[in-house]
Amino acid sequence: MKNLLYLILVVFYLQANAQVKHKIVITLDTKKMENPDCSLGADGSGGAATVTEVYMHSGICTCKLNETTLARECGTAAENRTYCQAQIKDYLSNVWQHVVGNWGSDPKDDGVGKMTNIGNGVYSIEFIIEDYYSDPALVNTSSNTGNSAVPSTPMPAGSVAYVMGLVFRDGAGDVARTGRDIECKDIFIVDLDTDNPTALNGSLPDYDNPYLPLTSITMAVEEIENFSRIGAFPNPMKDGTSIEYLINQSSKNISIKIYNTIGQEVRDLFNGYKTQGSQKIFWNGKDNNGFDVPSGAYYYLISDNDKTISSERLVVIR
Repeated sequence: MKNLLYLILVVFYLQANAQVKHKIVITLDTKKMENPDCSLGADGSGGAATVTEVYMHSGICTCKLNETTLARECGTAAENRTYCQAQIKDYLSNVWQHVVGNWGSDPKDDGVGKMTNIGNGVYSIEFIIEDYYSDPALVNTSSNTGNSAVPSTPMPAGSVAYVMGLVFRDGAGDVARTGRDIECKDIFIVDLDTDNPTALNGSLPDYDNPYLPLTSITMAVEEIENFSRIGAFPNPMKDGTSIEYLINQSSKNISIKIYNTIGQEVRDLFNGYKTQGSQKIFWNGKDNNGFDVPSGAYYYLISDNDKTISSERLVVIR
């Protein structure tokens, strides 16, 4: 039995109003991919892929579907979870209900799903699941998203992600430079709503063990306890916004950062000590290079010693 050893997955719980949100960090190490036919051009023997751009094409399952029409017929949380896990298969899976990225005959080098090139064949992406898959500007609603039997739509408010499907490609969409499991099938992550998500191959090696676990994936889940979020005002913003928050315990490792909706850091606002109590910080709408960010959706993340505490979506109007 072969195990894939190339993904690192980190998940954080974010409490925003009454809904728990999940920040996810996915890191891909192409040196550990074993099949040269689907290793983004890596040799499958420890060599790193040399592509400069890697895109993650992904989708999530949130709801039970009608078997005939594929219309959403959501049941209880247990029913939806069971349905989503039963949809794992290597082609045209109903897991892909809310898809971000593009695939197939018309791949685009448009930044949606683009991973950060860490170097030495390692690529990473991070985002908030509930924001990423609900944003109409990101979700692919075309008739062919490349992997799914079900039409893709933005994730409805209040929905819960149970299973994720994912594959990788280079910036040009070269069919010889894709990233999949050892059998060149889709990869899946199950139990996204728990503190113990697991990554699985989409391949079916035998009847008794239908999925090979990706044993090298490490996961961390943290619930929000230390901070209480107040909010950002104004939001939407034009020339700037004040981010107000409450710290329940003083800390010397407070970090406040602004990200765009594809997980790229836009502005590092603060790193240092904050005392217990009500706090406020102003963001002037500029990036780390001092330029005005374009109109669109962003989000801030407040963390304490790498533990993500609070997040809110921001809208910039120019």
